[in-house]
Amino acid sequence: MYISTKETPGSEVKVTDRREAIGEFAKIYTSYQLGGTNYFNGKNENRGIYVHFQISHCDEHSERTMLMGGDSFKIFHKALNRKSQKSINEADAFIFENKDEIYKLYRENKRDELIDLIQSVHF
Repeated sequence: MYISTKETPGSEVKVTDRREAIGEFAKIYTSYQLGGTNYFNGKNENRGIYVHFQISHCDEHSERTMLMGGDSFKIFHKALNRKSQKSINEADAFIFENKDEIYKLYRENKRDELIDLIQSVHF
């Protein structure tokens, strides 16, 4: 999901898909990860669903994203023993339904509240 960084936090945000994204966007998406050791920071990560937050600079033909830095991070959402498309779809639906509040917390840099919101929902 792409949300223009020109959107005012607290108002209803407009979601754009990649084909229409031109300019700077907050990219928010879910993924399933196998877990294990993260070789960039040496920490052990859980197997399951993560919600990713990145700032992307998009033009007609490319997308540039800084993967490491203050605006890019991921939050553990739900532990899974194996990949479940149903669980991933439920996480995507939760993110979309709560996009206004999630975007507001992300842009206001309220990471602790964002973590609480994302980890509070269990399917």
